[in-house]
Amino acid sequence: MCRWMVAIGVAVILVCLPLQLAGKEVVAGGLLMSIILFGRAMMLYGSRKFDGNIKKRWTHTATAATLAVLGAAIIFMLAWGVAPAKIVVESDGVRITGQYGTTINGAEISSVEVEENIPRIVARMNGLGMGSIKKGYFTVEGYGRTRLFYDASSEGPYIIITERSGMKTVYKSQSAQAAAADAAAIGALIKQGQQ
Repeated sequence: MCRWMVAIGVAVILVCLPLQLAGKEVVAGGLLMSIILFGRAMMLYGSRKFDGNIKKRWTHTATAATLAVLGAAIIFMLAWGVAPAKIVVESDGVRITGQYGTTINGAEISSVEVEENIPRIVARMNGLGMGSIKKGYFTVEGYGRTRLFYDASSEGPYIIITERSGMKTVYKSQSAQAAAADAAAIGALIKQGQQ
């Protein structure tokens, strides 16, 4: 058991730390979870020699199956979380896809802006904050409670959608051209709602 604890620690230091220092926080975070889950599974497997119920093999199989399902679920959630969000402007509103995605009714949108920078993020309220990826509800300085959908490592500008309630949604576009096109389409949607 002790050997597996040491192996987990060494693997984290040799694999995750260099990735973290290289700026690959998302990959390092995913590998960290995988190393810990695998190490813990091996510790459980190794500890079965101390179990007095060797004849009950189904308990070991059930434990292994449960660990495999939980591991797969965690990997799926991480993969879904790091997948880039997409903005879709529809005839009746704006839909942002992916984890923590949302739909904003066109009649509820009061303004849209394109900005190169956004204020500092103060706190994560309910969302994914994994390295440069921010998705979900965050407190942003000067904005208050805000929905964020972006990867800070991408190059494009931010599209800021303000609702009549004051809630802001910030989406980071992949390029300046895509941001201008999406903002123009959302602007047309606002004009259509005002008529």
